[in-house]
Order: sequence, then C-alpha cells, then structure tokens
Amino acid sequence: MPGGVYIVVSCISKKCIKNALLFFVLLFAVTNVAAEDILVTSKADSGTGTLRAALTAAAANGDTSPDRILFNLPGSTEADFTITVNTQLPDVSSNLIIDATSQPGNIIAGTVNTNVVIKSTIQPLNDFNVFQGNGVHDLEVYGFLFWDTNLPGSSDPNRSRRSGIVITNGKRITIGKAGKGNWFDGYNQQSIEMTDCRELTIVANTFQRRTSNKDPGDTGTIYLQRIIGLNFGEPGAGNVLLTHLVVSLANTTELSKLVFIDNNIGVEGDGKTTNKRSMAGVKIVGGDINPTDPNTLIDILFTGNVLSHYVDYGLKLDFLKGKAIIKHNWFGTDRSATLPLNFNRNDPYMGRGTAVSLTRFLGDLQVGDTDPAQANVFANSEYGVAIAAVTNLLLMRNSFQCISINDFDSGYDDIPLIKVTSATNTSISGTTSPGAIVDLFQADQCNTHCSPYKLIATTFADAAGVWRYTFANPVNAFVIANSHVGKKSSNFTQITVNADEVQITDARCGQLGSIRKVKVFNTDNIRWLDRDGKVVSTSLDLIGVPPGGYKLVAGSYCSAETMFYDIQDFNVRVNDYYLKVQQPFCDSKNGSIMGLIIVNQNYADPVSVRWIDADQKTVGTFIDLKNVGAGTYYLKLTTVSGCETSYGPVILTATSTPSTGAPLQANVNSVVIMPDNCSSATGSISGVQVNGGVAPYHFTWKDASGITVGTAQTLTSAKAGTYTLTIAGADNTDCSRVALSFDIPARDVVLSAPKVASVEICYPGVAQLRVINPAKGKYKLYGSATAQVPLQENNTGSFAENVTGNTIYYISLESGSCVSPRTALSVHVIGAGINIPNFFTPNNDGVNDTWNITNVTDYPNLTVRVFNRIGAEVYHSRGYSSAFTGKLNNKDLPVGTYYYLIDLGAGCAPLKGPLTILR
Repeated sequence: MPGGVYIVVSCISKKCIKNALLFFVLLFAVTNVAAEDILVTSKADSGTGTLRAALTAAAANGDTSPDRILFNLPGSTEADFTITVNTQLPDVSSNLIIDATSQPGNIIAGTVNTNVVIKSTIQPLNDFNVFQGNGVHDLEVYGFLFWDTNLPGSSDPNRSRRSGIVITNGKRITIGKAGKGNWFDGYNQQSIEMTDCRELTIVANTFQRRTSNKDPGDTGTIYLQRIIGLNFGEPGAGNVLLTHLVVSLANTTELSKLVFIDNNIGVEGDGKTTNKRSMAGVKIVGGDINPTDPNTLIDILFTGNVLSHYVDYGLKLDFLKGKAIIKHNWFGTDRSATLPLNFNRNDPYMGRGTAVSLTRFLGDLQVGDTDPAQANVFANSEYGVAIAAVTNLLLMRNSFQCISINDFDSGYDDIPLIKVTSATNTSISGTTSPGAIVDLFQADQCNTHCSPYKLIATTFADAAGVWRYTFANPVNAFVIANSHVGKKSSNFTQITVNADEVQITDARCGQLGSIRKVKVFNTDNIRWLDRDGKVVSTSLDLIGVPPGGYKLVAGSYCSAETMFYDIQDFNVRVNDYYLKVQQPFCDSKNGSIMGLIIVNQNYADPVSVRWIDADQKTVGTFIDLKNVGAGTYYLKLTTVSGCETSYGPVILTATSTPSTGAPLQANVNSVVIMPDNCSSATGSISGVQVNGGVAPYHFTWKDASGITVGTAQTLTSAKAGTYTLTIAGADNTDCSRVALSFDIPARDVVLSAPKVASVEICYPGVAQLRVINPAKGKYKLYGSATAQVPLQENNTGSFAENVTGNTIYYISLESGSCVSPRTALSVHVIGAGINIPNFFTPNNDGVNDTWNITNVTDYPNLTVRVFNRIGAEVYHSRGYSSAFTGKLNNKDLPVGTYYYLIDLGAGCAPLKGPLTILR
C-alpha cells in the first residue's frame, strides 16, 4: 500500500453520513492551509522548478501558514548550483523560509555555509534587487552566495544599480543564523537594505569579496533605515563585515534594543586577515525631529566585536538617548590583542581614524567595565574614544595602546578633572573630585604619546579630593590615572601642555627675548630646546635667550611638546662682509666707506642713518660714505623705538703725496660710443684722448661687476652696460690716475625676412624645407603665423618635417635679441587625400559593388591598372570616371587577391598595393 495517512469511515445511517461529509469538508480546509515545501530543481531563469516559479507559488499560498523554498539542483559543481538572475524576481511573501542549505552537495568554494549561488552579471542600466518585499513578516533567508559582478568601486557610468535584499515595512526578518549564514559579494548599492522594519536578525553572514575572487572594491553596504529592534550577530555566530553598516533608527519614543555580538568588522572570518584597501565601520544615528533634543530611545549592547580599517570611525553613535554599553571589544587589534590591525594602504605602519565616536547622546554611556577582562582594547588608531555633547560617560578600565593623538578626546564636555601632583617609582598622588574612584595604568611604549595600557591599581579620593597610592614594588614605567564619579569619567593624566596664553617677548634694543605662560600638566620634567636640539633651560618660563626658535618638551619618554616659537630679532645690526674702504689720496677728499648692509629681517627700519667723525660731527646720512678725507668715522643707526646701534671706528689714511709736473688728464670731447646691436656684443668706445702725466699710459676697462674687459685705449666687442676706464701714467701712482665712466646703449633692429621657395612632394611624408642663402643666427619653423612655440629650430635654416597634406609653414630668423618677420613657405602634396580601398564586394547587393577610389578627379592624366596573381592585366583605365566592377570582358573575375598600379600622371612614383575581391 502506498505510504500516507488513510482515514476509513463506515456509515449506515443518514446522520452518520452527514457527519462524515462535514468531517471531510473541514479536513480539506485544514489541508489547504497547511505548510508547503516548494522544491527548486532547475537553475533556469524561469519555468517549472525554478526559483522564480517557487517565489510565485509561495505568494499564491498566502501568508497564514509558513512555506519553505528548498533546493535540489542536479549536478555537483558550482556552475550547477548557480542561478543567474538578471531581471527582478517576484516579491518575497510572508511566513516564508528560503533555505539554500537544503541543497545537497559541497559548500560553495571560498564561502562559509552557502550551497546555492544567485549571480547577477554586468548589464548596462539594468537595475533590480535580488530579493525584495513590502509589508512582509516572518521571512528567513539562509545559505546563499549573493554574487553581483557590479562592483562598488566600478567607474562605469552605465553600470546597473543592484542590491541583494531590500525589504520595506517588514517585521521579524531573519537573514542567516548559526551554521546557515549567507555571503554577499560585490553589490554596488546595498547588500541589505531595510526600511521601516522591526525585529531584525542578521546573524552569521559574510559581507566581502570571495577569497577566490578578491578585488579592491568592498561589497555593498548594509543600510537599515527607520528600524526598531536589531540583533546583529550572536555569541559564536557573528557577521563578517568588510564594508559599512549604517543604522538609522525610527524617529519615535518607542524603545529600540540593538545588540551587536561577536562580529568581525573590517576583518575577515579568521579574525586576523585584513584588506588594506577596505574601509569598514558601524554608524548608529537617531532621528532629528528636534535638533536640540534627541528623540530616539535606545538600549544598545556592543560586545565581543573586533574592528579594523575605520578610516573615519569604527563605531559611531549620534543623536540618541537612552543607554549604551560598549565592552569587551577589540579596536585596531585581534582578539588576542597581539596582532596590530587597522593599517591601510596609504599608511602601512600607522593606524588611522577614531575607534569610538560618541556625539549628541542624552543618557548613560558605558565604555569598558568594572571587570578589566570585560573592558575594551583600543589600538593602532589616531583617537581611541571621542565625545561631544554627551550627558554621561563611564570610561572604565580599557586598554589603550599605540594611539597616536589622543586616547580620550573629551572636547568641551563637562567631565571630572584629575591631575597628578607627585609621582615616583614607588608612589603617585594627585587631586580629583571628592570620593572618586581612581584607576592607575601602566603606559605603553609604542610612541611618546604613552597610552594607558595596563590597569595596575585602583584607589579612592578622600573628601578633599586628594588621592594617593603606594606601589608594593617599584614601577619603572610612566603611570597614568583617570577617575570616575557617578556616571562620569575624567580624562587621562597623560603629560599635556597648553600654550593658549603663551607670551613671546622679542629681542630688541640690546635686550634678550623670553617665552612665558606655557602650562604643563602631570609632570615637573621640563626642558626648552633650540632648533639644534640643545637644552637651553629647564624652567617653565624661558627667559633671557637670544633670537631663535625654541620649543618646550615636558616629560622624558612619555612626553608632550609645543611647536617651535620664534623669538624675533628686532635689533639693528650691520653686516660688513662686503665692506670696501677706499683710502683718500693726493691730499683730496676722495676716500669712501662702501658696502655695509643694514640687517633687520623684522622690518624695524632705522629712523636715521648718520656717519660722524672723531669730533662727533655728522659727515654723511647715507649708508655709503663718500668723498671724505683721512680721519676716524662711526656709523650710527637709530630705530623707530629709539634703539641706537653703532658701528666703527673705520679709519681712513692718506696713501700718497702729490706728483710733480703736469697732472695726467683725459679729454672725452672726441669720444665715439657705438651701441650693442641685438645684444650681440657689438658695442665699442673710442676717441679718449690723454695728455700730461708720465707716458706710456696704462688703460684698464672694467664692467659694472668690476671685471676687466679690456686694456687698450679703445674698448671693442662690448655688451650694453656701464664701463669704467682707469688711465695710469708710467709711474703708476694713485695721483697719476684718472677714472672715467661710460654707458654703451642697447639697440635692436628688425632682421630681413628669410627667403624661401615653395616645396612640392608627391605623397604625404617628409618634406625638406630650406632657407635660401641662410645668414648667421637661429632659424625657427612654426606651424602658423602666430604660434608661440616653434616646431623646430637650428642654425642651418634647413628642416625635415613630416607633411600629411597641403600645408603652410612659417620661418623666422633670430640673432641675439633681434627677430625677423616670419616668411610663409607652402608645401603642396600632389597625392594628398586619395583613398584607395583594399577590397570590395561585387555581388550586386547595392553595397560596395565597385572599387571606389575617392578624390582622384583632380588628376586628368591618371592611369589605373589591375593585375591578377600571375601578372596578367585584368583592368586598365585612363582617368577613373568608370569604376572597376570586378569583371573582365563583362564576366566576373574569380574571388581572390589582385594587385593595382595607379599612376597620377604628375611625375610621381606610381601607387601600388593588393586588392581583394570578395563575394
């Protein structure tokens, strides 16, 4: 007998028969609402046994009893278990379990607990969601690899917008459970999107690229909008999330409980492996109906999670009220707290971001625990915990290590104060709020910031707020404290400096400078360093130091420091490196003191410059003192503020006595100065006449830089500028010398335009462009009459230029600073523009039936010849008014390759090449 349930009814009376009929009617009704297992047996897109048909059947059954969609796809490979979906599936219905773990066979390679692949491929502008539903309840989805090849990082503007699971107005939605998780790979919108849903469970799923198919792009984010109630992970069945989770809570006063347990965020399933190109994090934000008072009431537990690669934040809570407990998590390290994580591709040795960001929270926050074993570990980040506008925060007994900027950034929030007043290796003491709990930590040694790494003791403040602790054994490490009062915790007592009120006094009027009012907390180990790293003071105020840069360093290994502060030099100084003294001679006032430089880089320019002699008489008011005789001289500089600086004495002594006889004289009435043409050193000075003194005469020409440029009476080949001629007699004494100064002007002329001849070439290629009878200078070839940058330049006036068609070039000549007008040079390409196809198809279909050679009408003497493979001529035409049709003697030529020879009749080499006839 076939299996099943059989009901046997034996009736004789009419009443019995009536009751039996009623029984069967009721039985039929109950049978019609019983749960149904719908089996998927085909990986096809549609038809009997497909997923599309199963979803349709489940929806037709209604939602009064649960249905299950199970899988029994034939085959044994991943391809056999892959359902390709490129159009929208029917909406999922309520009371439905879609369980891919029912599929017999091996788990999909590179995943965890997935047995069926739902794959969607790249198709431009084909947007859809794999599973979607509106108003559904009691939906469960297990064991799928959701694989979309549209990557989040794709730059293709036509890529499709895809999401994995999208539910609106849902209730009791479960995605994955222990041993039956899903895997989401590559969606460019959201892996999961839930809107206006409640009682959500997302457990044991993986959100990342498959190990066998990794790509820099992450998989799509998880976006939960206006939800109430969420379990994200369970003990031993957390999610793996290499992307972002954003939870936007419903704007309501109804309590929403959110639980996050044992998830790997930014870390793969082994809890250790990371992708340095990934970015991950969890953001929970409330509604903003009242921007000054959070309206969303929450109860959050965040525990057992490991987080990495939070470029901005690992966990962020914003605009919420209620309570949240964040404990027993690992930020920037693995669960053993020994493997550094959170290093991204830009900073492979430095962690970035803020581990926990808490903003605009009205209520009670707890980060850590009274039990140190249940506290958090914060590592390899810029900030550990950062808060702003938070009512209450207990930050208890967490471990911080390798935090580069700040372990606890409290902003301007009102929190208890604590400070260390004394510390040795045997005891520590300080002050805080009366009755506060004080935790003491040993600092890490990751960097000079020194984070509170290991809890080593707890003590209490007395009624006056004083606390102290004596160690049983010496502690040879920096000790950090923080305190707890009621529901609030203090900051940590790391060494800090505050330079908000720093006062810098610059050096002026001969007085040294100072830096005062820098505040130092939690250490009395202070030193000031100059820019060479030398210790210049160990006092809190730096007093009596010369101009320069200084910074304060507080602490030893664990330290804090200010920026370098510069004490400016407002003293006026004189630099005499270029001092040049001309002693007076020949009993004349021809001495000078030149080349002194006033040094004052802070722009306190002198009010006055005075030179005085030994009698205190002012003899000059410019920095260069000229035309003075023998004597002693002093320079006096006075600033706006009245500070005076002196330089000197400088002593001038007469160097010779007057000579006898007629003095040496120079006559410049006949001097001829020729300009420097085109900056080419063509200038000259001639005609200086000399008499008196003792012959022969010595001539020395010097330029403005003091360099000797000539020793003859006439200066030639000179550039434009100022020149000094010194003439000395044969006795070569100071009194037998005359100095003269001359200026050679610059003059530019317009050069003659280059002469050229037009060029004609047969076909596109290299043309030789030449200047006729080139002159001395530089020739430049331009592509237009106004082009700024030349195509070529040389001294020969000959250019080889690749020409593709009829072109006009322009050539100019430059010599020094002189330039000629540009000359146009035309290049005519005889065969430019001819287009010769290498095949045609004479099959009488009206398309490409003739060999269509274009742009040949300008060549009346054109000859076209076509030969077969053995050299026999099959076509000959003078001119090309009638195109070659692939026929000889009105018969079709065989399909194959022929060869053409085209003579333009213009004295150019023929054009030749292969020609293929196709039919």
